[in-house]
Amino acid sequence: MTSPHEPAARRLPRRSGPAAVKLLLSFGAALVFLLVLRHAAYVDFPRQVAGFKDGGTPSIAVRREFQAEPGPEKNIWVVELTFAGPQDGRRVYRILLNGDPIGSASPAARSLLVDFPGSRLVSGLNVLEIRSAAPWTFRRLRVKNIYGYSSGSLAGVLFHRDNRYPEASRLPLSSAAGLGMALFFILAAGVNAAVEIKAPSRRGLLAMVGMTRYLISGLLLAALALPVFSRFRIWFDVRSLLVLALIFYGLAFIREWLVLGTKLLRGFAPWAAAAGPFVRQALGRPALRSNGTDLLSWLLIAGLAFLCLIQPGPVVRSGDSLEYVAMLVSWAEFGRPYVTSESIEVMERRLGQAPAPGDNAFFKSLKERFPSLLKNGAEMDLPHFWLYSLAASVFYHPARWLSLNIGLAFMLLHLLVVLAGFLAVRRALGRAAGLCLLLIILGSPLVWFVNKVHVELISVILACAGAALLEAENWAGSALFFGLASAQNPPFAILAGLVFLLGFIRQKWTVFEGRWLVWVAAFGLAAAQPAYYLLRLGILNPVVATGAAKMDRDVFSLRRMFSFLVDPDIGLFTNWPVALALVLLFAFRAARKRACFRSATWIFIAASLPVLLWSQSRSLNLNHGGTYLISRYALWYLYIFFLVLWQIGLSFRKSGSAARRSWLAAGVLAGALALVQFWPSRPEEYLRPTRVSEWLYSRIPGAYDPMPEIFTERYRRIEENLPEDVWAVSNPSGSKILVRRGRMQNFPHGQGLVPIPTCPELDELRVYQEAERRFEAAPKKKYLYINGLARELRRPDIGRRRLD
Repeated sequence: MTSPHEPAARRLPRRSGPAAVKLLLSFGAALVFLLVLRHAAYVDFPRQVAGFKDGGTPSIAVRREFQAEPGPEKNIWVVELTFAGPQDGRRVYRILLNGDPIGSASPAARSLLVDFPGSRLVSGLNVLEIRSAAPWTFRRLRVKNIYGYSSGSLAGVLFHRDNRYPEASRLPLSSAAGLGMALFFILAAGVNAAVEIKAPSRRGLLAMVGMTRYLISGLLLAALALPVFSRFRIWFDVRSLLVLALIFYGLAFIREWLVLGTKLLRGFAPWAAAAGPFVRQALGRPALRSNGTDLLSWLLIAGLAFLCLIQPGPVVRSGDSLEYVAMLVSWAEFGRPYVTSESIEVMERRLGQAPAPGDNAFFKSLKERFPSLLKNGAEMDLPHFWLYSLAASVFYHPARWLSLNIGLAFMLLHLLVVLAGFLAVRRALGRAAGLCLLLIILGSPLVWFVNKVHVELISVILACAGAALLEAENWAGSALFFGLASAQNPPFAILAGLVFLLGFIRQKWTVFEGRWLVWVAAFGLAAAQPAYYLLRLGILNPVVATGAAKMDRDVFSLRRMFSFLVDPDIGLFTNWPVALALVLLFAFRAARKRACFRSATWIFIAASLPVLLWSQSRSLNLNHGGTYLISRYALWYLYIFFLVLWQIGLSFRKSGSAARRSWLAAGVLAGALALVQFWPSRPEEYLRPTRVSEWLYSRIPGAYDPMPEIFTERYRRIEENLPEDVWAVSNPSGSKILVRRGRMQNFPHGQGLVPIPTCPELDELRVYQEAERRFEAAPKKKYLYINGLARELRRPDIGRRRLD
């Protein structure tokens, strides 16, 4: 028995649990990995997915042709139909394949699924037809031999449990790779068990993080058991299985990794001192101290890495994303800042798409959409500058060598920019500011963009870093970050110039001392985009040249400008109410002189807001895609809320612990709600109204009149030019009605009026007469809203029926 006076170094460590339980958990997890490797893993899977988009024209029947190889006759195929909005569950759709019916079904919410046997297909060309009694539209139609798949770092397929895929390439355990993976699982389990048994009891945050690894083995175990209690089966890509195993055992030794990383960073201190003050600041100190702010910051960075690389992983969609990927392939494979038909074909192969014979459809569409950017008939520049794709091309070939999704090149770039921005902000304003930057990323609508091939994440981080260095009066560094942001979004070049003016007013010519190279880099980056397009194509702004923006239309429309902040559908405050709460709390703390900015920062904010609002208002597409509800442009203003959050955090340092904990709990809750609302796996959504919009326009319709494009597309749920007979659009209750004067002229004196499709209960003649009366009072108006007259403008029979 150990004496109580025996030295502590000789006492036996306390055990954290029975050895048998630890052995069971360690080797049980390894067994799960081995079972998945043996029964539910593949190297290459023969999935077939025929997809069709843009069924925006209403019709009672849709007919599409597709190529297919049926495979085993008993395999179950799926017809998946996705709608733009919720559908009437009573409507029935009949599905015909090659002229024969294969089933009928009613939609559930926004989708419709119909299973059919592969024996109904023919090898080669097949014809699919979908019919319904009333006209309908769809957003996406797919015919596939699986139920679903993931192509990110966590790649896998979901299919019917009875399906067989002889063409699937598996990894035999008898092969060298299979034996190597099996040996790795077994050895790692043994080392893990040995460490766990000898280790003392572990408590605290690190122990909890380490225990989360069992979520991975639990997920794999549930996937193995899925066919027992459902009709589904899941297979995982072997590379994804290996990634999960590395994460699992990395979390098992998280404490050891942190200690080792700290020692390594300390070992680099001499090199960091020679490399300069910025690197010395980043590497000369231990990156992981016992400070809770540092620990939380690094955990948030790890969470961002998980979202970008593992789940949901990189997402490449059509539109701007595909253009960035096309430029990535052109840079990495051909070394060109423009795309050609050849580079587009390579891109499609890299994305797993089979290029269609003949002229490339995507390249042809680019030439039709952007004729002003075509040179020599074969070289196509894109409206978005190539610097984003060029930076990502550094990671392109490593991703290709590892047979990974090329979208990972952009994700690695995102993580690099996050880390660089975090270190720059942390050095300029302290640890709290670095943490605030990460909280803004994860606790705002920006989190939806972390795994998307879009520049929004990078633009916001660069703007936040520029604002932080401005507050620290590092004028050259601030201008450099804004110059970097302007390479993809030119209005930030004006902000870089504004930083220079503020620095010059404060320090005169001494602002250049020792910073000449930084200033040259900042001005060069700010001028890079217009200089490139001017020298190559003779234009200054490709967005204006392609007609996506206009300089001579509603030059100073305040409603158009402030839509990005206050509009119920696309605005920042309505989609992220935390922004309004931050402004009010900052005003309260500033009134008590506990929070404030430098005078230069106030001037910068006051000048930069109208610059960005005006430049964004030049866009012709206010209700754009590539986002989830909120406008991408609204995210540009997050640099202001980053500074506000930082000041609020500093103001509570001298408050009591109870007050700090209360505000911290409220902030965590608000950030968690935003994270759930804008979770990165949510699909693109910009053709439905937000809940705030629906409530406001049904309860207080006269409080705000949006721009017609936003209201029309959100409530019609279709992004296209209006048919000639659509002269009015309303919300479902009819309490807010948009009427266009030019469309009314197609029906003189109300003759031949068609019902208002978004609210058939409205009496179109009454609406027409009310609008006519109002247009006579305001002859210069091109459109107007009729607010709060839903009851008066309904059909008489509907009003009497409701009274009864």
